[in-house]
Amino acid sequence: MKRLMAAILMLALVLPLAAGAESAFSPGMVAALESATLVWQPHSDSPRPQGKAITTTIQDDRLIPLSKLLSEATEMEVGPGCPFYGEALLSLETADGQQITLELAADDCTVYKLGERYFYYLPPEFLGKPERPHNHLLFDLFTWQERARLANDEKRKVDLMYEDWCTANGKPWEWQLGTWQRFGEIFGPVAKAYIEKHPDAEGSWLFPMMQQKYARPGKGDLSLEEATRIAWDAAKGQLGMSQEEGIMRIPYGVFIANNKDRPVWKIHLYEWQKIAGTPYFQIDARSGEIQDMGRWPEQIDIVAAFSEGRDQMAKHTRIKP
Repeated sequence: MKRLMAAILMLALVLPLAAGAESAFSPGMVAALESATLVWQPHSDSPRPQGKAITTTIQDDRLIPLSKLLSEATEMEVGPGCPFYGEALLSLETADGQQITLELAADDCTVYKLGERYFYYLPPEFLGKPERPHNHLLFDLFTWQERARLANDEKRKVDLMYEDWCTANGKPWEWQLGTWQRFGEIFGPVAKAYIEKHPDAEGSWLFPMMQQKYARPGKGDLSLEEATRIAWDAAKGQLGMSQEEGIMRIPYGVFIANNKDRPVWKIHLYEWQKIAGTPYFQIDARSGEIQDMGRWPEQIDIVAAFSEGRDQMAKHTRIKP
């Protein structure tokens, strides 16, 4: 019901423009914004995003980069292959009083649409380059850091950033490689800056994980598929995973390059919403040697689970139920 009401509300907001001028819309019309509201659903591994819809309104300096992204977009001659499910709707109020609602792609495409017209928002630094931008350029303005912006205590701010990041991206054991890489790129500098400013102070419990060098495999490294195959074989041969159990589990991988010459894969075989019993492995990304393995208990040390180390279980057992 809440989702339906949100959809009706967003439809009502788009009517003023649709009634007379969908065809007259141009990106330049959103170059000056007074307010922007995003109604969206967090990403999931299912074909469509699921979960409670989140509504965020911004009326501060974040409107400046948002206006730039949207207003410099280029109309596409042919509709893209990006999915549009009506589950990421951006309602804009312009400086001249117009209300315009755009639909954003449900995957990572940097595309928005109005009716059957599609627009590609591409920051200038990507022009003429083969790299394709990710829509976190837009979504990150809305989807996390809200409470962290208001926090006065620096250590508490880090914890709030992490909590809001998890609201947007799910729990760490469900993150994909790209999410881990972005986590490192965003949180690594935050931890470094805090430590440099407060070298003798106690930092966030997250700092060890935030300072890992999360990356993607390169030339000479085992691929995720190769590392996963090693993990599956060890789970069956050494951890007693049956064929029936294996059917229920999905492999997730984290690539860590703290030592660029000896990177490692952290692989875990996760069953939906069930941490206890999850087989986990640390694998040398060059040789394929298994350096650490076991099964997660019901409560895990998240930092140990997703940081490089050779005795993960020792950290888990210190957590008391």
